[in-house]
Amino acid sequence: RDLLDTLYTYALRNVAAFEPALHDDGLHKGLGWEFIDWHYVPGDCPVDLAYNIHFLNGVRSMIRWCTILDHPEDLAKHEALHDRVETIIRGHIVNALSHDDGWRRLVYHAAVLALVAGLIDPDRVADCVEFAKRHMLNCFPNNPDAPRVSDPTHTSPQVITPYFIMHCRR
Repeated sequence: RDLLDTLYTYALRNVAAFEPALHDDGLHKGLGWEFIDWHYVPGDCPVDLAYNIHFLNGVRSMIRWCTILDHPEDLAKHEALHDRVETIIRGHIVNALSHDDGWRRLVYHAAVLALVAGLIDPDRVADCVEFAKRHMLNCFPNNPDAPRVSDPTHTSPQVITPYFIMHCRR
């Protein structure tokens, strides 16, 4: 609890730093390097959903922090921010999945992060898992002909990394 107390004002400032980049369609880029994974390629959504889901998870953590430290005014603010961001993300997911190539529009990273965050409708969870499995099986080393991770500046939608696999284990 002492550590949470000590770092609380800094955590508030971290979340607040993102708020100017939050628009009606989600969090826009421009605050620095938005690391998702090596070789990451954003999907066809208007905003980078993986980036937005990471932000949503940060706000969720801030809600827990406010609850533990009993800061009701900050809790209410972050709950409202959470609801806004989650609604935006869910709207993008529903829109992407309304197309025949919906999972491709979301891309592997956003689909996995959305699944772990509980943002995929229950009737679509099995489809999401199947999409993630197909993606992984089409990447090296499962597919020996697929591109390999060697240069972090090169992007490829056909790559998996040990770093990101940890998200699939949740």
